Amino acid sequence: MDPASALITAVVAGAAAAAQSTTAEAVKGAYAALKALLVKRLSSLPRLEEKPHSTSARQSAIEEAEEKGLAQDAAIALKARAVVDAMESYPADRLPDGIRLDDLRAAGDILVSDNQAPVHAKGLTAGGRIEIARNVSKQ
Repeated sequence: MDPASALITAVVAGAAAAAQSTTAEAVKGAYAALKALLVKRLSSLPRLEEKPHSTSARQSAIEEAEEKGLAQDAAIALKARAVVDAMESYPADRLPDGIRLDDLRAAGDILVSDNQAPVHAKGLTAGGRIEIARNVSKQ
């Protein structure tokens, strides 16, 4: 995963988890610290927080993060890593419902296409690409 995508994935995971009333304070605190660094630099943040599972919101945020070099900012990268670490240390049964992938290794690609549930992933290793996408179909 490229650095901008990894950053936005941390933002989405943190925003989704922080919105849950049962989420640990460590996760909420880590996300709040990341958000504080991004609030004036990532104009797409409010839309991303409002619709964290929107493919277009994520793509816009990734493009903006790439254009502004946000993923290369050491302080932002450190706070994004803190969000991921807090999420990984959080008990799996207390995370928001969804798909959970832990320590998955594949010789080829890992592709997850999901229609509604959040995806929680850690320890993914692939010989090819790793892609987690939200496919929203109108009903």
